[in-house]
Amino acid sequence: MDTKIFDYEKDWFNYFQQYIQNIDINKKKRKKRISTSIKTNIIESNQTLDSLIKSWNNKRKKNPAKLILHESREKYFKTLELKTEEKQYFFYIKQEVAEIPRFWIIYNKEPQTKIKKYIQNIFQDFYKQDSIYLTNTMMKSKIEEDDIFPGGFSLNFEQSFIDDSIDENIFDDEDDDDNYEENEEDEGEEEKLRNSMGEGFDVFQDPTIINNLKYSLRLWAGTPHSFENTLKSLYKADLPINYKSLMCYFKDEDNSQILKEEFTYKGGFTVNNGTDFSRHIEFVNDILDTYREKLNEIESYRYVPKENKGKLIQIIFDDKIKRKNFVKRLNNISSLFKLYFTNLYSEINYDYYRVADLHNGDHFYAQVFDDKIYLNLHKNCCGNNVFRLFTNLQKYFSPNISIEIDGTTLQM
Repeated sequence: MDTKIFDYEKDWFNYFQQYIQNIDINKKKRKKRISTSIKTNIIESNQTLDSLIKSWNNKRKKNPAKLILHESREKYFKTLELKTEEKQYFFYIKQEVAEIPRFWIIYNKEPQTKIKKYIQNIFQDFYKQDSIYLTNTMMKSKIEEDDIFPGGFSLNFEQSFIDDSIDENIFDDEDDDDNYEENEEDEGEEEKLRNSMGEGFDVFQDPTIINNLKYSLRLWAGTPHSFENTLKSLYKADLPINYKSLMCYFKDEDNSQILKEEFTYKGGFTVNNGTDFSRHIEFVNDILDTYREKLNEIESYRYVPKENKGKLIQIIFDDKIKRKNFVKRLNNISSLFKLYFTNLYSEINYDYYRVADLHNGDHFYAQVFDDKIYLNLHKNCCGNNVFRLFTNLQKYFSPNISIEIDGTTLQM
């Protein structure tokens, strides 16, 4: 179990299969959570892995944390070493089969107290890097399959468009039980963002109690029946059901539990215990396939004037907004949305914006109305902008928004 670098994917798989079984044995003995569970992240990238490594190492010449790539004998399987002054950490990367792989699945079994912030800084928030963003519908649909049983959830709704208060949850979207040590360069970033929020203001023309709601709820229900009953109670109370994470069990044909894991709306997975690592891989691949399919659908509506192709993507609100306040709020928390709106002109019914994509330097255009936004993506614009905007608006503005094309609601 000392091997860290692999020439073949099957050898890495056998290594992790043995490791997950050891986790299961150790947890049964200790009867407590251990910090070295297997972690997996789905990443959307607009660059090659070589380019990321070069940019990271060049930007951090004074920082001892360096990335070292170890190629395998298989083109789309790689080992990435993170070398710090204290220790070496290893990530195992499976890329989609493509000339320039857009989606990467990154596995690790490192102590999360040490590695979590590196995952965020390198793979999710670095230039041209991003997470995936699973909508509430996508999250719920994944625990309705035959061999998957819901066991708990973490719900969160943080209304961040009505005053100048921001909850800590905005800055920590991964598992609630994991803690991490911040790098020195990250210290104070959250405070800077809070200070940039400015004076409080609301964006709703007629604010309601729901518009001003903030709550978090984490519940391990234990059985699918109690899980569904709890959700029904929340629906009756008219509380927004926003999934931050879901915990589920996988069972075999004999109804024996073979895996227990939790996954978040930003494509993060934690294998808590189990005996079948292949089922985890299938689950992650299935979520990525669904996300890729939805993303391709969104990108099929991009405008290509020479080919007379493209349609406006519409995000529909359930309450009317004060347009300029709404956009001001988006810009004030641009580190969350990775977008920045610049007004080009205004009409009676809408304002027209050039929107900078802060994660890769691109742009698109948007019309902001009192009850909706029209998004106009150009030929090469990254469709992940739509999912990032839509999913974060669900989490921090309203869970009842929808996406439409020509008056038809998309099942997102």
